[in-house]
Amino acid sequence: HRLILNPLIIKTHFLCPYNLLFFFNLSFSIQDYTLFIFILALTGYAGANIGRRVISTIPFDSFNIALKLLLTFLSIFLII
Repeated sequence: HRLILNPLIIKTHFLCPYNLLFFFNLSFSIQDYTLFIFILALTGYAGANIGRRVISTIPFDSFNIALKLLLTFLSIFLII
């Protein structure tokens, strides 16, 4: 696998220490949310791996139709 470095991702990772300082200055407790952050990281990693395997088995035309239908229903739901 090739590693593609997105400049936005690199920029946000460099800003991470500033985010931590911001939270500490506002007396925001990250410790209360560490379990949720850990679960979020694990499920994101698992979802990316599962999605990569599933997307290779679905034909492109079927995926494109399903994606358009999903986005159409979501937009209708947001309008209503």
